[in-house]
Amino acid sequence: EQRWLLLIVLFGAVLLLGVFMVTLVILCYSRKRASDRKKERMFPGLTSNPEQADTLHRSIINQTSATTIPLDFHYNDCLTCSLIQMGSSMTYSDNSCPQCGRIAE
Repeated sequence: EQRWLLLIVLFGAVLLLGVFMVTLVILCYSRKRASDRKKERMFPGLTSNPEQADTLHRSIINQTSATTIPLDFHYNDCLTCSLIQMGSSMTYSDNSCPQCGRIAE
């Protein structure tokens, strides 16, 4: 009978400790959120000017599309043929590859 009483008291203490920990976590989280909201109000950044944010977004999109270069490069067995296609090497006068003899396109 005393063992059951001890077990119930111990279970209640663990349950109470769990409730206390959950409450503590919720309070800390809500304080952090309040602090973050206060910082957002102090330093609104681009969110205060949606037109400027949109302009910046379009500018970044244009820059990335302008720097993307389509590569029309196909894998060849001959490295020299690949360099000829890229313009980094020269063919013989008859348009053949100096390495393999293939006629360049």
